[in-house]
Amino acid sequence: GLWIYNIKEQDIVVYDNDKSTDLTNILSGWNFLGSADTHYVEDISCKNSDSIAIWKFSVDGWQLYAPKMKHTFPTFNEVNANDGFWVYCK
Repeated sequence: GLWIYNIKEQDIVVYDNDKSTDLTNILSGWNFLGSADTHYVEDISCKNSDSIAIWKFSVDGWQLYAPKMKHTFPTFNEVNANDGFWVYCK
């Protein structure tokens, strides 16, 4: 992903030829990710831990995939292409 802060309006062109995203070695801490492809959450993993929480927002509100944590949020089993999502790895 790419975040840009600018104090004035201007056009910015970003070229990106690599559409692949490795979601199997995510670093510790919070990671804001996205992909051009749809991925099952079981295929997303942390580099140094098996503890993971994945948050995404949809028209129905926030959803959480956290198999090792008790919670009352709606859950999901895949992230769609071009969706942004937060991943926390312990």
